[in-house]
Amino acid sequence: MSKTTPLKKYEAIVMGVSAGDLAALTAILPHLSDKIGLPVLIVQHISSDSDDFLATHFNRICSLSVKEAEDKETLVNGTIYFAPANYHLMVEQDKTIAQSPESAEVDIMPLSAINQAGIDKILDLNEIAPYINLIMVKET
Repeated sequence: MSKTTPLKKYEAIVMGVSAGDLAALTAILPHLSDKIGLPVLIVQHISSDSDDFLATHFNRICSLSVKEAEDKETLVNGTIYFAPANYHLMVEQDKTIAQSPESAEVDIMPLSAINQAGIDKILDLNEIAPYINLIMVKET
């Protein structure tokens, strides 16, 4: 009988997007499996006077529950959290996926991430949700 190394468990999925990425979020969030069993944290560049439109909109079209994050809130698996306007979410980096600059509407953010962070995987936009679903099934 061969020994196997236990698979690493992740604590959250974290995404950072720019102000114009409603299309990118729409290409990913509704396609995340309700079996991923992790909280999803999203920080987006938005105006300081923005309301909770994103959370409300995505709550209508996603199989996962969607809401705005609240200060010192306990994260719940299977919930998508949007950082509210003028708010930062503190997380530590683990596995990093970047959208390929070629598939981005504006390539500045993915290029910046690729150039500054230790990116593990670069994917076209339509490949991100299936990849997240795949690694969550394999590694949980």
